[in-house]
Formats: sequence, C-alpha cells, structure tokens
Amino acid sequence: MKGTVKKALTAVCLTFVYVMLIRSVGLKASSADISFTSDSTEYDTGDVFTVSIDITADVIPGDFEAYVLYNADCLEFIPGVEIITGKAGVIKISDHVVSANRVSRKYSLKFMALAPEEAVFSFKDGPELYELEDGYLMSVSCNELKIRIGAVEEVSSDASLAVLKVSPGELSPAFSPDIKDYTVNVPAETEKLSVSAAATDRTASVEISGNEELKEGNNRIAVEVTAADGSKEKYFIICKKEASREEKPEAADSPDRQENDQGNVKDPGKDKDADKGPDASRSDTENGKKENSYVVKPEQEGNRVVTENTESIEALELMESYEKSLSTLTLIIAILSALCMALLIIVIRLALRKGNDELDD
Repeated sequence: MKGTVKKALTAVCLTFVYVMLIRSVGLKASSADISFTSDSTEYDTGDVFTVSIDITADVIPGDFEAYVLYNADCLEFIPGVEIITGKAGVIKISDHVVSANRVSRKYSLKFMALAPEEAVFSFKDGPELYELEDGYLMSVSCNELKIRIGAVEEVSSDASLAVLKVSPGELSPAFSPDIKDYTVNVPAETEKLSVSAAATDRTASVEISGNEELKEGNNRIAVEVTAADGSKEKYFIICKKEASREEKPEAADSPDRQENDQGNVKDPGKDKDADKGPDASRSDTENGKKENSYVVKPEQEGNRVVTENTESIEALELMESYEKSLSTLTLIIAILSALCMALLIIVIRLALRKGNDELDD
C-alpha cells in the first residue's frame, strides 16, 4: 500500500515538472517586441498627431491587453475604434483575436496637443500578449516615447516699413511708416535710383520695382512689403528726372569772320556796313562811345545767331588809366633826376670854393 502511494506521488511530481518544463520552453521560444512610434518627436500646440503601438513577435500573436499612460494636462485623447478606450491619462487596449496570419500588429492612438510640455507615453504594469495557437503568455519588451509639445509662434500681420532711403536725392516728405507716397528729384544723368528699404517685422519680405532705367520726367517706383500672414502694403516714390541739356553747336567758321579775345565773332564786312548805316552813326554819337567801339547786333543765320561784339570798354578804360599812371610816374622821375643834378652841382661848387679859400690863406 505504501509503495503504491509512493509511486503515485512520484508520477504526479514528474508530471508537474514535465508540464512546467514544457511551459518554460514555450515561454522562452515565444517573444515579442512592443514599441511606441510617431512621425515626429516635436509638435506645436493645436496639432493633431498619431502615436502607433507596433508589435512584432516570433509566432502569430493572439489576445492583447495593455494600459497606456500619457500626459492628460498637455494632450487630449481622440477615441477611435471600440477596443481602445480611455481618458484622463489612461487608455485601455483590449483586443481578443480569434484568427490571424501575421506575426506583426499595429494599433493607432490619436491625440491633440493642448499646451507646451514634454509628453511621455508608456505601458502600465507591462502589456500582456498571448500566442494565438497555444494561448501561452509571451515574453515582451517595450519602450517609452517622448514627444515635445511647443508653443505656436504668432504669425505677424505687420507689413510696414521701418527704413526707406534713396540715393541720389532725398525723399519728400521725410519718411514715416504711415506715409505711403513720396517724391524725389534726380539729375538728368541718373540711370538708377538706389532704394534701401527694411521691414518693421523681420519675418516680412520687401520687393522693389521700377527703380532702374529711369526715363526723363516722372518715374513711379513701388516698394511692396509682404507680412508673414500674407498681408501686403505698398509705398510709392515718384522719381522726377531732369531733362537733359544739349549744348548748342558753335557757329561755323568763315573766312570773313574773326574771333576776338572774349570768344565773340566779329564780321569785318558787316562792321563796315554797320558803320555806314545811319543807325550805327546815331548810336555812336548819342552814347559818346569811342571810335574803336562796335555796334552789337544779332544776325539770324539758319538756326544759329552770330553776335558781333567789340573790344571791352572796361579793358580800354583800364588801358587808359595805366597809360596816365605811367606818364605821371615818368614826370616824377624826371623831376627827381633834375633835383639830383642841381644838388650835385651845388655840392661841387661849394667844394671848389672851399678849396680856393684854403689856397688864399
């Protein structure tokens, strides 16, 4: 009797050990990798994004049950399929699989970013994954996922200018961000107006047009500012280019014409005719001009006007003044010379008289 009981206990122990060994071998043979993934690790406030749970196993996985933890203060879970439910920072995944033919599986969780913070996704107490065929609990490895939620930069609508300068010339009126229309005057030789413009907001762009190949008269130059949100403002500059001044061609040289020292042309033939005319004689008599003066009269010759001039009256008067001064100076020198001669004669006579007196003594 005792031997029979002993044998029975031995058989039970061996059976238990065998089952445990088989189960242990099964667990070691079946394993899976479970990981969190996302398209990016950085999102802005207001963005909607997806976090995926990817499962890759050695054998076809069956039932899966897990609790996912997330930051409820900066994320809002958006429910989807029935097997995934949750709120307030905890999501439950309960998937009972009846049939499957792949060793991989994927679950998608959708969230909305609410506030700037670093969000962390992890499993609570580890997920449970079973083999589809034998129902054994599989050995799993899993990770954490960190996603940074950033603040959204406010898009500027400022399309104003902070600086507007031109060269050559100066703007009229003086630049002010609120004034949109200006004028500037430039010389006739100016081909391009240099425009320096800077937007008030660094994210805005500035485009300048119409400041090259300036034409005579008014030229309209536009400075367009585009803000970050697409808003636009335009500033206009009316560039007034002076008319070019073409030099008149000089009168053609003629054998009968002569050019005096002042660059004026004198026609001797016409001077003679002018001298003979009554108008020229009357003009000389009335004005009391000197004999070497000439009558100035214009002559139309095609598109040219030839003007006959005489020697400058001022030059003649200066010459006369110089001659008078020279004559005066010559007279003074002569008088002084005569005085010197007289003085010399007096000195000689005194010396002779003194010599004679000494001889008499």
